[in-house]
Amino acid sequence: MYSPDRHSGLKKIEVVAALLVNGDQVLIAQRKSSDSGAGFWEFPGGKVETGETHEQALEREIQEELEISIRVLKLLGSHEVTTPNQKQIHLSLFAAQVGSRDFVLNDHDDARWVSWKDLVKYSFLQGNILFLPAVENFFNSKR
Repeated sequence: MYSPDRHSGLKKIEVVAALLVNGDQVLIAQRKSSDSGAGFWEFPGGKVETGETHEQALEREIQEELEISIRVLKLLGSHEVTTPNQKQIHLSLFAAQVGSRDFVLNDHDDARWVSWKDLVKYSFLQGNILFLPAVENFFNSKR
């Protein structure tokens, strides 16, 4: 979904990402070598299409990218970032429960289940790094 930003003249792109949770582990994905941000890790997700809610977009994107069915739990946070090619992105991270740990790589070079405590060991995209405190709060609140 695109919307004009009255302040900067840039179009704002609505993007959703999933903190896919299984116990104390989360699924992270590495961007394809042919994509912008190649090689960086991210919480999987994608663009919200016209007429979709954020939750619907997230369910669709995760099914397309990883062939995983999810149940969206709650919004963990959102913020705006400007990409190196001057796209303004409004990015929202949702916690989501997975039905299965199995996945298929349709849109990434790699993906893996990792402990949430090990996320700092990975090179994340700028917009995803900003979510790491929210991820920590999410897991600490489950205790």
